[in-house]
Amino acid sequence: GGIWTPCSAGGGGSVAGSVSTGADIATVETEAAIVCKDLFRGGFHGQISAAATPYLRQICVSISQKDRTARVWDLAKMQCSLVHDFRQEEPLAVSTHPLGLMCLVSFKDRVKLYNILMDNLQEFRELVVKGCQALAFSHGGAFFAAAANINVNIYDTRTLQQLVCFQGHMMTVKELRWSEGDDCVFSSGVDGNVYGWPLRSQERIDLITSG
Repeated sequence: GGIWTPCSAGGGGSVAGSVSTGADIATVETEAAIVCKDLFRGGFHGQISAAATPYLRQICVSISQKDRTARVWDLAKMQCSLVHDFRQEEPLAVSTHPLGLMCLVSFKDRVKLYNILMDNLQEFRELVVKGCQALAFSHGGAFFAAAANINVNIYDTRTLQQLVCFQGHMMTVKELRWSEGDDCVFSSGVDGNVYGWPLRSQERIDLITSG
């Protein structure tokens, strides 16, 4: 149930690796006197809370609620390219713009839009959204959805103006996804319900209902 991390081998062609579960790492040795070195630098000091990848750039942005950081991973080089410290704020959810140049991160009482630079996440805009546990950019990047507790809000990416608020879940919304044409957003909640919300109408599509 762990994650295998390849490590460098010592003399004599011996092979080593490490198995990580959460933040703990245990070294697995096949021979004595093995020097183990992690090949993928930039690991978290706590469990990964969420991660997102854009469509048009080979990166992954991951966040950890425990150590209050975000990490941008270069998937081509298989290494961490930057670490951003949120200081006293605990990140809850993350979503990357399809171009890979921006990302959204939610906190206890707000959502922040960041520019992804070479060595830093640069805060660009923010809006007040309380209890946001899920974020999702549309495939085209013109809109994004944010789950505000039991509501699903749709925003214009350029202006951050709220376009519509969908209501129907009885408990916290935990996951959001867009349809291929960006004309409908899907939500799943702790209540066990999965709904579809067409942007051009207020009609709810009941995909899975717990009742």
